[in-house]
Order: sequence, then structure tokens, then C-alpha cells
Amino acid sequence: MIVYLVVCIACAAVLAVVYKSIPYFRFAYPSAKVQAIGNPFVEEREINKLLELKSLESFKNAVNSFKDYKLKGERACEIHSSLEDHLIESIEMLKRDCTKKLRKFFDAYINLRDGEKLKHVIKKKIAGEKIEEVKVFSQEARRLINLIKFSSLEEIPDLIKDTYKELADLLRKGERDTFAIDASIDRENLKRLMEVKVPKEVREIYKEFVLR
Repeated sequence: MIVYLVVCIACAAVLAVVYKSIPYFRFAYPSAKVQAIGNPFVEEREINKLLELKSLESFKNAVNSFKDYKLKGERACEIHSSLEDHLIESIEMLKRDCTKKLRKFFDAYINLRDGEKLKHVIKKKIAGEKIEEVKVFSQEARRLINLIKFSSLEEIPDLIKDTYKELADLLRKGERDTFAIDASIDRENLKRLMEVKVPKEVREIYKEFVLR
């Protein structure tokens, strides 16, 4: 449902641009493309069909039967990664084709998703465990994670203070509770998402998205 709302926000914005730009038909194709994406898994019956499948291979084949899906991988983590790649590719396509006023929304949303990887890396650092390669999609998350990987725990607050001030303060005070760390990262990323200014044509569905 969350992914579908992202598409709806983009669609509403593009349609508004189309309406205001007639007869400039160059906007018609992006609008049609956004509308065509849809989300086949919003309906409960489609979700139930996937839940009833007995193997990962069956799940992958079922999803790939839908338009534009080409999941790869044999293990659950590989299929999950492939689904994530598909989502980000769709979002990047929407960014290119939608009005520039929506690009910050997409960037904030991708950063919100990458927050899960940032949590993982910081927890690994606190536990003193080796940090494996982590796939992220936003430039900010990629930069921070690369810095954190090669720094000591004591150095992290100074590295993140400009982007995650609350978390930096917590770590300086010796906070090691994973729930507190997760909550701090979520608060900052949600705050950024809520502060994004979007065209008035999509404000209502944008509010619905943020509240979810």
C-alpha cells in the first residue's frame, strides 16, 4: 500500500502538469507511464494468493507473471534485494518523468528506506562486529555508511552530527540501546519527509502517505 501511495502522488502531480501544459504533449507520455505502473498487490486477494504459495520459486514465478517484474535470486534475501531494486528503479523513473517539485519527496522517501541499513551498520559498530557490504540507494546514506565503516564508535557522533544530530547526541552520551537508536533515525527521516514541499495537487495524498 505504501508503494502504491508513492505512485499515486507522482501520478497526481504529473496529471496536474499535463492539465496546465496543454497543448504541450511531451507530458502525456510520462503521465501514461506513471498510471500504468499501478500496484497489483494492493488487493487482498492478490496478497492471499502469494501467501498460499509453498516455495520461493513459486513466489518468484508468481510475481514475475505481473507486468514489469523480473525478480532474480534463489534465496529469500536475494529475492528481497531484487524486489528492492525493482522499487528503486520505479522511483527513479518517476523522478525523471515527474515535475521537479516532487524530486525532493522521492529523495526523502529513498533516504527513509535506507535508514534501515544505517541502523544495521551502527548496531554492528556498537557490537564490535564486522560490517559487510551494504546496498543503499541514496547518496547521503552511502556516504555516511562508508564513513562509519572505517571509523571508531567514538568518532561517529562527529560524522553524523549534521544529518542526525539527535543520534549524535545520544551516542556521545553513551546510549547503546538499539530501540533508542532506531527511533532516533526514524524520527529524523520522517521529519525530513514531512518537511518536503509538494505541489498543492498532491498535498492530500501526500499527507495520507506520511501519516501511514
